[in-house]
Amino acid sequence: EQVYAGFSAAAVANHRQGYINILVLPISFASNPDSITPVERQNYLRRAEQRRLQIEQACKDAAPAGMVCSAVMAPILTRSDALDPNALQYFQGDLSAVFILDGDQTTTMQVINGTPVEVALAQAYENGVIVAGTDGGGSILSATLLAGYHPGFTAANSLNFGAVDLWNNSEKHGVSFGIRTAIFDQHIFERGQLGRLLNAITAPQAPHLGVGIDGFTGV
Repeated sequence: EQVYAGFSAAAVANHRQGYINILVLPISFASNPDSITPVERQNYLRRAEQRRLQIEQACKDAAPAGMVCSAVMAPILTRSDALDPNALQYFQGDLSAVFILDGDQTTTMQVINGTPVEVALAQAYENGVIVAGTDGGGSILSATLLAGYHPGFTAANSLNFGAVDLWNNSEKHGVSFGIRTAIFDQHIFERGQLGRLLNAITAPQAPHLGVGIDGFTGV
């Protein structure tokens, strides 16, 4: 929630003739990228709606008088949702910003990789729309995705060879328009993940610059 104020300030600065239209994506929420129960869907969308309200209020707090803020949540949680042509309606209109909610970065990419939703996100970015996120929603914004640890590894042995699971090939990666010169990671000090980021940026085929984000920080 603390990041919404900074995000909203950027969204307001990117207004479209006095309108700030924000799209909120909960694509990192699902317990399984392919299938969730109706009860799970209901619970995830309820949680996402709470975040949408917070983002919209933060935007209203940041906007000067005369500007109009609106945040819409797209109910895209699974890969079938991302493959549904109806999902593209949420990317129509004059967006100022897209916010990808927190969750698991591997789930996020398994949901959208190679789908019309990823194409629409890339097109929005190319058209000047701000694309931002937190936690897993922020990690995917580097083309080389730090997916986590391989089995048997944790923060305690994260500097060991083979500890880190990097997605940086044609099948597994961050978003197609993600930054290619750095790797993003979240909760660096909160969860003791500095070691895995250091490990990741030493990999031969990876960018050798790491950006570690923690509470009350951003880039």
